[in-house]
Amino acid sequence: MAEFDVVVVGAGPAGSSAALVLARAGVRVALLERGPFPGSKNMYGGVVYGRILDTLVPRWWEEVPVQRWVTRRATMVLTATQSLTIDFRTQTWSAPPYNGCTTLRPDFDSWLADKAVDAGATPDPSTSPSGPRRSSPCRATRSTAASV
Repeated sequence: MAEFDVVVVGAGPAGSSAALVLARAGVRVALLERGPFPGSKNMYGGVVYGRILDTLVPRWWEEVPVQRWVTRRATMVLTATQSLTIDFRTQTWSAPPYNGCTTLRPDFDSWLADKAVDAGATPDPSTSPSGPRRSSPCRATRSTAASV
């Protein structure tokens, strides 16, 4: 049985980011995912802002699975009878290092989880943790989705 310093539950953006940072620091990390692969349960997309990725994955824009670049941001303030919109657009955001992009979560989640695995995290798909069982030293046990 493999031993890990940290078990990350969920290979979405937060879990994969945590596993990536930990693996780069030399921590033995398992990255559990309930689905057969990271992103398999997501069927929608979203906006990913680049400043979040700049330190995590330098030059992320060269390989992220992008749908389109975000070149506009709008903020709206509403009352019951009125609205005010502030709309900011710039072509500067349509060139590296980019402001952000829209992406499909199945593609993005797999891409980011692969970064964590490349850094040394151990993937464990189709796994649902049953909860930690503590002994001395502290260890967590899991059961696969097939055995739950």
